[in-house]
Amino acid sequence: MLSWLNFAPVLLLLLTPVSYAKRLEMVQKDLGKLEKKFAEQKDPVNQAKALAKLLPKEVEHAGILIQAGKVDDGIEVLTHYRGETHRVYEALEATGRNPVKKPQGYMQLQIALRESVRQLSDVVYLVPYERRGPVEAVRADMEQLNARLLQALFPPPSPKAKRKHE
Repeated sequence: MLSWLNFAPVLLLLLTPVSYAKRLEMVQKDLGKLEKKFAEQKDPVNQAKALAKLLPKEVEHAGILIQAGKVDDGIEVLTHYRGETHRVYEALEATGRNPVKKPQGYMQLQIALRESVRQLSDVVYLVPYERRGPVEAVRADMEQLNARLLQALFPPPSPKAKRKHE
């Protein structure tokens, strides 16, 4: 049996006056600082660390835009930062660093991706059904990149290592 407590969060959202403009203004203020810090970084490790702080805010920004009815703008933000995430990941890979021995950058990017994938799962439901394709594609792409980062950070043991312990 369903009680009114099951619907309390939904009712709270419906009854609470939400000022998208105010939320958007607050998020954009934070984004300005984070984007500036990200743009200043030249080293791939520092770029990954800066992007790790920026990425969840950008997903939040896209969600606010979508809630405010600016679906195309929200999708544009998401696709832009999907590209930035891939660029930073490829720059990390190009350094030749071993993520198992030196996880700086890789680890922060993976944690941010995991959080962003979770946020994107919520954002998908804000988009009208017939327009969810691009958001679902961004979410799936970021989920795959997250899996690649996890694989790089925690590779399976090599067959030689298994034989030593037997």
